[in-house]
Formats: sequence, structure tokens, C-alpha cells
Amino acid sequence: MAPQTIRVTREDLLVRREALLRRLDVSIEDLRERARYGTLSGHEWEAISELREIGFLLDDASGDF
Repeated sequence: MAPQTIRVTREDLLVRREALLRRLDVSIEDLRERARYGTLSGHEWEAISELREIGFLLDDASGDF
């Protein structure tokens, strides 16, 4: 049995990224700054992991979230 492929649009990914940031009530710049100093909660670290995955799928050249 072949693995199931999940397809998402670029728009879906952008909406998901904005929803994550809104849920955390932080801008991406502030989140990056706080991550640089390691002052994040567990939920924020989880969000960063998902943001990195979204960035990868969006082919974000920066390699960051």
C-alpha cells in the first residue's frame, strides 16, 4: 500500500504560519529574538518547530522560521 500524500497550498501554509503567531501573540521577529536567547516556553519551542517545517515547505531561502 502506497503512503498517503497530503497536499497543501502555499496559501494554506501562510495562513497556518499566521495562526501560529497569532496564537502566541508575538511577531515573528520577536519570536526569533527570544529564540536566540533561549527564553521560550515549551509551546513556543513547539511552534518554532512547526514554523521551520512550514518555511521548508514554502522553500524559504533563509532556512529559518
